[in-house]
Amino acid sequence: QPIAPAPSPPHSRPIARRAVLAGGAAVIVAAGTALGWREATAGVHETAVGEQRRLVLEDGTRVMLDTATRIRFRAGGAARSLWLSAGRVDLAIASDPRPFLVDTGARRVVAEGGRLDVRRDGDRVALTAVDGSARVETGGAPMALAQGSRIAMEAGRPDRLDRPELEDLIAWQSGRLVFRDETLARAIAEMNRYSRRPLVAADAATGQLRLSGMYRVGDTEAFARSLAILLPVRVEADAAAIRIRARG
Repeated sequence: QPIAPAPSPPHSRPIARRAVLAGGAAVIVAAGTALGWREATAGVHETAVGEQRRLVLEDGTRVMLDTATRIRFRAGGAARSLWLSAGRVDLAIASDPRPFLVDTGARRVVAEGGRLDVRRDGDRVALTAVDGSARVETGGAPMALAQGSRIAMEAGRPDRLDRPELEDLIAWQSGRLVFRDETLARAIAEMNRYSRRPLVAADAATGQLRLSGMYRVGDTEAFARSLAILLPVRVEADAAAIRIRARG
């Protein structure tokens, strides 16, 4: 059934308008973060789809787990080690004589402190030094990652370095996603990470439409309603999915 467009508030700036259109915080995400920081022992920690969790590891490191994330932590011996199997984490690394190792499969990151944002989607890994620096090891010569820099790594492809807008990058921690002239296909993929009821672009041309704005994670229906106002599309929904089609 079609999803009716939500009314837009008058005389508001574009970003604020989009934020209102996306209204309604994701309940699971809000519930997962409202508990605050919880102490965690070594071992495996994970989140379900749409859940976020804040943990204080036994060495004092603070880690925030994003949706559908799985980590394993060990603090014994000469180093502290965290394995990221899937998902995304924000790490505020506690000061300690032992180095902090982050293993993402083919790559390992070494940090003495600071703050890292690490994301793993299969064999694609993105690492950002939000505060402080880090060293990326690949089996060859290690590479230094300066504060504010991001490295994107994928099997079979050259590494890519850039400097993202950090406020946009870490917006997920407050339950928001920020898009700046992003393709609809990419925005849909990001929104779908937080929901079991997917958004689907009807065809490739629809997916190439572009949008900007700030949206709440988990609320795919509100996101779809905003698309019906901002883009030349119509939205149809059933129990299985929310489909976005070009008008006409």
